[in-house]
Amino acid sequence: DCNYTRDALIKSDSRALRLAFAIGHVHMKNRDHVDECVRCVCQCARSEYCRRDICGRRLYLYIANICKRFVNNASILRFSLKFFNWTSTTNERIAELSDAGVTGVIITVMKRHQRNAGVLAPGMLFLTRAAACHPPAMATILRMKATPSIITALMALYSDEILQLEGLKMVQT
Repeated sequence: DCNYTRDALIKSDSRALRLAFAIGHVHMKNRDHVDECVRCVCQCARSEYCRRDICGRRLYLYIANICKRFVNNASILRFSLKFFNWTSTTNERIAELSDAGVTGVIITVMKRHQRNAGVLAPGMLFLTRAAACHPPAMATILRMKATPSIITALMALYSDEILQLEGLKMVQT
């Protein structure tokens, strides 16, 4: 989490990413280990070098599984959803994650945590970006009947004008 040392660790080396993920994977039943794992992996997703490794190894599938397993833990979910946003820096990556089922996982998480702005904000951000550039993501949103959850999320995110605007555009579409 340190802004001074993080870049030196992840700029051109994915060992920190792999180590953090391995610890979380081995201790998948321990909520505290998984929470720290997701936080570290999320920070690693800030680096393009690590993002390429994440996509190459399809680590986002494991993080989606963690979201399903710890669907009641807001801390794990918050950083998992941030991870999805920080990993999907291009339209191709958004499509890749959406095709892998991340859109459905995010909708399920948002339905479960309708009043938690820390979980809803990164979820709404991913959904608005995915719906804008990947039609199958919008189809998933419609198929899962997520519009009421999105409107509820917009009410919970009343102080974030940018997410409000993007969310309203998505609902209009």
